[in-house]
Amino acid sequence: MGDRKKYSSFESMPKPLQDFLLSEEFSDTDITLTNTFNINEVTMDKVSDIIISTILGEISLQNAMSQIKATLIPAILIEEKWITFLSDLIRLQIWPVREVFGVELTQVLTSESIRTAGWPLERILLRPLTYSGAATEIASRVGFTFIGPHMRERMRDLVISKLKGVRIDTQIKEVLMRPADFGGIGLDEATASRTVEVLNIVISSVRIMSEDEYTNHLAEEAHAEEKKEISPVQSTEGMTSFTDVKPKELSALLLNAIDSIWNSISQKPEDEYLQSRLRNVISSRLRDVRSAHELALLLERDTKVGGLGLAAENAQIVSKAIEAGYATYRDPILQEEKKNIEMQMEVQKKKIEERRKREAEDHAKWYQEKIASKKSMENTFKNPIEKKEEKKEKERFGELMPTVARPEIKVSQPTVVASSNPFKPRIEDVRQAPRLFGLEQELHDLSLAEFRRLGKNPAEAVDKILQKVEILSQESIEKRIAGIQAYHTSPLQKSYLTLVTDSFKLGRPVSALAEEKRSKGVDVPSPDELSAIISLNSRLHY
Repeated sequence: MGDRKKYSSFESMPKPLQDFLLSEEFSDTDITLTNTFNINEVTMDKVSDIIISTILGEISLQNAMSQIKATLIPAILIEEKWITFLSDLIRLQIWPVREVFGVELTQVLTSESIRTAGWPLERILLRPLTYSGAATEIASRVGFTFIGPHMRERMRDLVISKLKGVRIDTQIKEVLMRPADFGGIGLDEATASRTVEVLNIVISSVRIMSEDEYTNHLAEEAHAEEKKEISPVQSTEGMTSFTDVKPKELSALLLNAIDSIWNSISQKPEDEYLQSRLRNVISSRLRDVRSAHELALLLERDTKVGGLGLAAENAQIVSKAIEAGYATYRDPILQEEKKNIEMQMEVQKKKIEERRKREAEDHAKWYQEKIASKKSMENTFKNPIEKKEEKKEKERFGELMPTVARPEIKVSQPTVVASSNPFKPRIEDVRQAPRLFGLEQELHDLSLAEFRRLGKNPAEAVDKILQKVEILSQESIEKRIAGIQAYHTSPLQKSYLTLVTDSFKLGRPVSALAEEKRSKGVDVPSPDELSAIISLNSRLHY
């Protein structure tokens, strides 16, 4: 079964899995199989027991299918109907919980040449999803694929906006139907409606978190699982118990106890496989994985469904021998496990502290490099308009110097001299400091002329605008949204949208219409600038 998770009992299963197994949907599958293949209730109950044991992780899926086949063929079904029955059984009872089985299910489907085309896309989600994972899950259920990373990122942003209450369903549907060139996904109305429906289903059925939160969740889950494997829990009988551990982790003390009990049993199975199973049963009892009552039931349970198949009299003899050994060896084993708890918890604590420290250092280093890179870019690149203005300024006022009180205000050399004498200085030569705007205001006021000043070419200007939005994003997602909304109300965007609207009305390409206006002296974006603006619009999404 590889590394498939095992559950010690029904109650230890994830809640969504419990709900599915207790649902009418699952119980109706028994009725469907019974009626379709004319199987009696007793036989169907045996099949259901095997399926439950498989989901619990007691037996492999391949072994379970073999046991079910032995139960049905040829007494209940003829050989020719086996694959049809197996396909229906997997589709109805295994496929919805395929997350439990992973590659194990793939191997069975491949070996039996069973095709899953047309099977339901929905599945029972047992683990949280990241924002990106939720976007992929939604697309998979609806049946469309992402064309490039940008489309996936837009779907991810829609998930976030829904979770945070930024958009309502009608707004999400509008973005889903919006063409990709205008920041949408380009779905038709029916697909967009279905996507909104599935989005709400996924959000209501599973916890969705950021990628960073998911990383921390996995680390905490791994820590909790390790702690669970080595820490005591309270059994239903009120005794201290320990969860199951792998055979390779068994201590010498536990192995000696198993050997001692094994040697005291007179009624041993002859089959080597059943002998191995009995030794595992002894181990699980010593570690309190099973209670005395569960042990007695397991000894008499049929071998086809994970038991030992002993007669009642022999099962009682074996049970007494195991319980006698339990009374002798349980306390020493418990003390040893308590010591291991302290050691392993200390090691785990150090690992977690080291990981958190390392992650904090890496994040700080990344942020510093990002800020340094931004400052370097701003200092390196100055557009020609800024240089021309600086030249005119120098010709008129000479070399400007920062004032002592306010370095952001520069004044001419005569003003500096005047300010150093005891008389009232002249202010004619003082240059008024430009009014400063927030990034949102800058995006709101962005015109075509300002766009051209931002960089040596349109692509560089786009990068500068994206930098402004990124700075807002670092403050909060609300700031990012506000910044993008401000850009969408800017003169630059309005100019572009006017061109698009006119092109629709006249039935002409936007680029051709823009070229005609430029030839008449109207200041509209050039072909390169249009291409850059379209690219910018596709990257500015919530």
